[in-house]
Amino acid sequence: GLVEGGVTLTSDEGIAALNAEWRGKQGPTDVLSFPCAPMAFLAGTGEPQPVGDLVVSLDAARRQAAERGHGLRDELRVLLLHGALHLEGRDHELGEAEEAQMAEEEEAYMAQLGWVGKGL
Repeated sequence: GLVEGGVTLTSDEGIAALNAEWRGKQGPTDVLSFPCAPMAFLAGTGEPQPVGDLVVSLDAARRQAAERGHGLRDELRVLLLHGALHLEGRDHELGEAEEAQMAEEEEAYMAQLGWVGKGL
């Protein structure tokens, strides 16, 4: 079915404030995911199901693009895909097996989409 979500581009300063507020972690990160609960009343209506929002630090994306040797556009794709997998419930921070599974999924999606780069 159809899904929808929001994407906010911000600075390291902006994402650091959100990281502290919502995760209790100090400092910036590259992408934050804010999933929302499924809305059962939308099922079968043809209306898009909201999945949540992503916040990406453009500062971090620029740094990581330079470190990885590809462009900002490619890094933003990696970060959006990574965040989308988090919205689906994937979490690489749960352990090595989960991290390996998420990395495999990122690489598979990137290959299907013909995108340059490697997942996080």
